[in-house]
Amino acid sequence: MRYTFDQLKLGDVVEAEVVDVVSPNELIVSFHGDLMRVSNKSRQILRIHQQVQLRVVSVQPLSFQLLEANKNRGYQVRV
Repeated sequence: MRYTFDQLKLGDVVEAEVVDVVSPNELIVSFHGDLMRVSNKSRQILRIHQQVQLRVVSVQPLSFQLLEANKNRGYQVRV
């Protein structure tokens, strides 16, 4: 399903692509062409063009948890 920001609900999982790594703690991701600046609060190194899955953990303000391939860990990213 193609989501837009106003359609996101708590618990939704969406896919985004890393388009820029501003610093080890800050990235820009593309979500259906919309760009979001996110904080990387983990110590995981993400790379440009990497696909990431984000779970909505809050809608006001919009906040996500990044789901890693190893589903035992996650970290918060906030837009």
